[in-house]
Amino acid sequence: MQTFTGWSDEDIQSIKAPTLLISGDNDVVSPEHSAKMFRLIPHCQLAILPGGHGTYMGELMTLVDGKWEQKYAIHLIEQFLDVP
Repeated sequence: MQTFTGWSDEDIQSIKAPTLLISGDNDVVSPEHSAKMFRLIPHCQLAILPGGHGTYMGELMTLVDGKWEQKYAIHLIEQFLDVP
């Protein structure tokens, strides 16, 4: 990541697959930047969830007392993937 300079708007607009963009309101990527990417990607859905990097997905280091409680994130992913 130290030498990564990012993607151009044209690169992002060229994404053809349905996309679920998930970010936290206190994440590495700002909500404003997530919204900009959302507007550029065709057929994109955006979810900005409470928490920082990894918190909303249940990353191991963010668990409280070792318990995973991020059911809202998994529900959004299942809906996006149309999992019954």
